[in-house]
Amino acid sequence: MEDIVNNCFPPIAQQAFHLASPRNQVRVFFHWWAQIEAALKASGKGLDDSNECLDDVSHEVCEAVPGVALAVAVVGAGPLTITWHLP
Repeated sequence: MEDIVNNCFPPIAQQAFHLASPRNQVRVFFHWWAQIEAALKASGKGLDDSNECLDDVSHEVCEAVPGVALAVAVVGAGPLTITWHLP
């Protein structure tokens, strides 16, 4: 995880990961990974653009299901309103 965070995560995500307790780092990692993946897919970019990918999209994360990382992103300025329908 450390290599991926340091090479692929934007600075704000790197900071969140490094400030998390060791026991919470996995949760923080996937929280940010889900956002980055959604942003890259929405913008049609690749991992080489991951440091700036959150700047070009509106994104939302759902933490309603423990142990599951869900995120959605769309190209354009916000606000983005998502209604999550989860069990």
